[in-house]
Amino acid sequence: MKLTLAPLAFGALSIVVGAAACSSAEDGTPCSGTTCADGGTKTSTKQPTSSKTQDASAPQADSGSPQDSGTPVDSGGKDSGKVDASPPTNSELNPYGVAYPIKGLGKAARKGTTPGSVMANLKFSGYPNGDGSKGLQTISLANFFDPQMKQFKILIIAGTANWCGYCKKEIPEIVSAYTQYQAQKIGVLNPVMEATTGQASTQTDLDIWVKAYKHNFTAALDPAGQNLGSYGLSGYPFNVILDARSMEILAVINGSPSEGMLTRAKTYTSWVDKNLATTY
Repeated sequence: MKLTLAPLAFGALSIVVGAAACSSAEDGTPCSGTTCADGGTKTSTKQPTSSKTQDASAPQADSGSPQDSGTPVDSGGKDSGKVDASPPTNSELNPYGVAYPIKGLGKAARKGTTPGSVMANLKFSGYPNGDGSKGLQTISLANFFDPQMKQFKILIIAGTANWCGYCKKEIPEIVSAYTQYQAQKIGVLNPVMEATTGQASTQTDLDIWVKAYKHNFTAALDPAGQNLGSYGLSGYPFNVILDARSMEILAVINGSPSEGMLTRAKTYTSWVDKNLATTY
């Protein structure tokens, strides 16, 4: 089921946002608002200078619903020259030695021309670039902080649950198109949040997920949304888009964008190209 919100201003462009998300309904029945058709409920739980202007509005949040049950079957590198492959020794610094921003911290997403908050420098345990050969490693958002856009313009935090059917569709699409993401300077972090409905993820769940979809980008654990759950989670996939220059929260999207994540991501990179990073 696709839920469509009203058009949102995006500079001179007007777009319609829509998403499909997984809820707590065990049989895949669609949800509307907070109630499922079967009676269940949804899960809840100074920068580069240029001639750019800082007044265009960015796309905002989506919401959505249904789900299926089940976990991926166990089937089952490092990107050459990519600095996020080796997290910095000091997790408060980015790979170039620049400290993560500490002003403007909060949990609000951008609304039109009103800037969003800076997301805190969350820490995860996971596999940089999907490489689990060295075991779990500390991954911080500082790994993706990139004021000069040397590698990243935006970061997509794609929170998933092993039981979520839409997640099982979105993640393979990102894997298959990841070279295009890299070319567009789009970073991706995939925190695995739940195993079965309401059950916190474990390393075993992460291993199954990464092997099933052969991640070529960073995957991590966020058991029961310990990190991300307070940022507006109401369904899966749970996508948060950050401006990598400032780590401003540009959007919180509960569900898969109807036009596909890569198309949506390019909308945000275009916005970054046209607008100065927010200063706090």
